Amino acid sequence: MFDENLNKLEWIDEQSKIEAQKKLKKITEKVGYPNFINNKTKLNERFVNYLNQSIHVVRILVIRVIQ
Repeated sequence: MFDENLNKLEWIDEQSKIEAQKKLKKITEKVGYPNFINNKTKLNERFVNYLNQSIHVVRILVIRVIQ
């Protein structure tokens, strides 16, 4: 889509459009993940507090439903 719009621009000279097209072809989609994402030990260490808080909230909700 960007390349189609690039060709329609009148304020950019042809040489600049050619260079922009070259740069555009080099762009790749990348998704970034932190380094610890593949290490289960580090992942668990990082999110253990979230898990414990979630369990605590569930316990409170169950107690309220039972009462």
